[in-house]
Amino acid sequence: MVKLSLALLLGIIAALIIGIVALWQEARLFTALGRSLVGLTVTGLAAYLITFILETKELIFLDKELPMAPGEEAPPATEGETAAEGETAAAEAEVGGETSGEGAPEFTPLSQDSFRRITATPGA
Repeated sequence: MVKLSLALLLGIIAALIIGIVALWQEARLFTALGRSLVGLTVTGLAAYLITFILETKELIFLDKELPMAPGEEAPPATEGETAAEGETAAAEAEVGGETSGEGAPEFTPLSQDSFRRITATPGA
């Protein structure tokens, strides 16, 4: 989907530029529209082919899920997830018999006294 969107975006930009230049040079309206349509098609196809080739050679990674880092947690459950899968994910998230909510520190709101004061040095 990213390849198609990129190709369409570049094609529309090229078509607008070609159409404006054609009208600037006082070409007929249908000539400008024809040139814009050809420019949209050629630029869109070229952009799609280039992104397709670069992705098959694994030089760019579009439309693929990125692997998670070793210390990174799994994303939160989606709405379509069943209750059994949610319980399994919760069991895996437990560390040392505690869930992440039980061992978390309590929230303390910021106050004016909790900030550290920094003063500027004289002559600086």
